[in-house]
Amino acid sequence: MDDNTIKESAATAPARHQDEEECHRPDDIEEEFFENDKRYINNNIHSPASPTIIKSIFNGGRFFDAFMMESAQLVGQSLLSLPWIFSLMGYTSSIFFILFFSILSIWTNHLVITMLNQYRYEIKIANDIRSQDIHYVASYHDVISHFCGRKWGIFTLVVVAIALIGLCIAQIIATASNIFLLQDEEDYALSKRSLTLIVGAVFLLVAMVPSAREYRPFSALALVATFYTAIYMTVASVIDGPIDNVQYDHLDGFINYFLGLVAIIFNYGGMSATVEKADVMDENVTQTYDRAYVFAVLYSYGVTIPIGVSAYWSFGSLCQSAPNAFYLFKPSTARTVGVILMSLHECVAFGLFANPLFHIIEKAMKIHGATFVPRRLGVRLLLCLFFVFLSVLGELCLCRPACNSLKHILLT
Repeated sequence: MDDNTIKESAATAPARHQDEEECHRPDDIEEEFFENDKRYINNNIHSPASPTIIKSIFNGGRFFDAFMMESAQLVGQSLLSLPWIFSLMGYTSSIFFILFFSILSIWTNHLVITMLNQYRYEIKIANDIRSQDIHYVASYHDVISHFCGRKWGIFTLVVVAIALIGLCIAQIIATASNIFLLQDEEDYALSKRSLTLIVGAVFLLVAMVPSAREYRPFSALALVATFYTAIYMTVASVIDGPIDNVQYDHLDGFINYFLGLVAIIFNYGGMSATVEKADVMDENVTQTYDRAYVFAVLYSYGVTIPIGVSAYWSFGSLCQSAPNAFYLFKPSTARTVGVILMSLHECVAFGLFANPLFHIIEKAMKIHGATFVPRRLGVRLLLCLFFVFLSVLGELCLCRPACNSLKHILLT
């Protein structure tokens, strides 16, 4: 063809394309959109037709779902530990480092999400087999391997796996510690070790949730739990006022100050579980997932800082012996409700931390595209049983005096 023919074809191409689009019926356009939506297919390919109301309850991939998940993960780690942190570091240092490390976490989360979006874009234009796999969910080490090389990817995998396992264990032990409060103080029928086993058995249920996309009702429950507990603890602290002979003495020594500092870093260090949650959201939400994290951090300020300030004002140095804030308040119906809700919240947090490990194991065993039952579910249950075993072992270690400092961190 000569140059004039080529130019004429290029000029008429958009018009022809528009005419072809006008020939499509609206139903055809909607069907084509869903057929090409990886995340829609991924969540429905193995599922029978179900009522729309059921899908709307569990199939969450919207921006608000991202906000609820990040809030559920973020606030659960810090809500019960703030009075203890304030008693170790004081008002000024605690608030300053909360703001400082939370801002760093926002920037880190932004970098992680940016790399994830770039990774998805590059493997797509390269026709990588992973971009064509509707069951594939990207992991942190996949992204790092792509940009930094295989060695750094393996290093990231090891670090992330250790961090997530530790977080899962912490949720089980913390929940057992919460439920321990529900027993009669004069007759503890169950030890924390027994409660750890019971809690671990209940937590096995999270293995049945396919991905973070289906956490919509559970994340909503977690937000109800944290909001109620924040209101209860703040109001109870203000109404009761300072206890008799309250003191505000800080423990001397760098180690105690460092423990509080580490606890704050721990509260805002959940980036290891970000990639898998972001990757299963709707595509436009994945691209703006870092913004959802910003709103989650702002929410954490509203529910955690008032507890830390009011509880420390009311109980003073007594907070130093209570890394779990529930131990500061007298038994009551309101406290019981808070304990139950926060225990349910910890179960949700456990699932959010365990979910990335589920995807890592499934991809390593090349079963991430298999029918969910029985192969994938069986592997997940075995992994959860491993977490329970480590939790019981950890509870045995925490009974030793030499592990008291570690106990303070894990029980938050």
